[in-house]
Amino acid sequence: LFNIGLDAAVDTDLRLVFMRCIDELTDTHVRVLRKFSDAGGEYNALDSLGAIVSDGAEVTLYVADLQARGLVEERPIFTRGGGHMTMFSSAIEGGHRISDVGLRFLAFVAGPFHGGMGEPT
Repeated sequence: LFNIGLDAAVDTDLRLVFMRCIDELTDTHVRVLRKFSDAGGEYNALDSLGAIVSDGAEVTLYVADLQARGLVEERPIFTRGGGHMTMFSSAIEGGHRISDVGLRFLAFVAGPFHGGMGEPT
């Protein structure tokens, strides 16, 4: 909570959204988000998260929570048909990656002490 007063780079509205995320997300959510961050912006398949979450069904729940908050995004898949380009999203074929908002959220929870939520103790 110390970060609320210190992080001038995050505007008030976004700070409140991040506070709600801290209240609603678990340490496992943040560990999953850090895994996406460690990939350096590359897309990760959900099965690469097995070391964090053992049950595949749970992985999709954690990622869906993060995606609903705009912290991760799916890779768009483009297809051509009927003379036009169509875009759809497929987590199975394309994977997920951390969003810019997700990176800002991780910086916010790390704060000036660079530790805390989602890191192993």
